Amino acid sequence: SSSSERIGDFVDNTATPGSETGLVVRGGATVGQFTQASSVSASTVFKSAFAVAANDAAKYNNGVRITPSVVMSGTLPTVTTLAFGFNGYTSLSYLNGWIRKLTYWPARLPDAQLQRLTNP
Repeated sequence: SSSSERIGDFVDNTATPGSETGLVVRGGATVGQFTQASSVSASTVFKSAFAVAANDAAKYNNGVRITPSVVMSGTLPTVTTLAFGFNGYTSLSYLNGWIRKLTYWPARLPDAQLQRLTNP
């Protein structure tokens, strides 16, 4: 919803190698982050799940749990906007691809379910 209050799951291919990241920012500070070298390539299906709750988060890509670089701590940010295909607060980052399926659950799913949902 803003650069200082957001939850995001995105692929950044502006660097080599690119990265696939789950990010939680509250009050301008990163309070949770999961980053992995991007394995996303053109014309391939990529499955990702990112789950967040207060003091708890998990990220799975293609059935593999991603180790957090910043372990989720504290409460969640105040988020007021939901955006797909761009980062929601600047016009510089648009999706150059397709979203085949998107599902939202209003509660933190267990890790085993996140893994099953993202198995290739």
